[in-house]
Amino acid sequence: MGSSVVDVVEEKAPAGRGVALTLWLLCYSAAVLAVGIVLAVHAAGELGEGRMLPVPVVLGVVALLGEAAALTGLWLWRRWGVSLLTGCVVVQVVAGLMGEVGGGVIAARIVLTCGLVFMLIPRWDRLRN
Repeated sequence: MGSSVVDVVEEKAPAGRGVALTLWLLCYSAAVLAVGIVLAVHAAGELGEGRMLPVPVVLGVVALLGEAAALTGLWLWRRWGVSLLTGCVVVQVVAGLMGEVGGGVIAARIVLTCGLVFMLIPRWDRLRN
């Protein structure tokens, strides 16, 4: 009887996120932080000279804040993190097309997001709402 209780408890315990997903989340979080610092320095320079921020920069900053929240949600196994991250990447792509961002950067963002979805498909049922 004691082993059946242990079996039930082990079935309910969520499996780990895995090495690839953990590394992806850590690297993506570091990239969001680095890009956020670069955008903050650029924005401070523009505002310091009395100019308004261009729309792509404002969209980029807002999307980066959303990405930070989405990555937190993904770390906590929340489905809304996937939706928020996807929306933020779309905003970043639009901002990139409006601004002076190369096609390689836009393609990299899309590939990174597709990589996340590929890693999450087998774990989708473990994500909570």
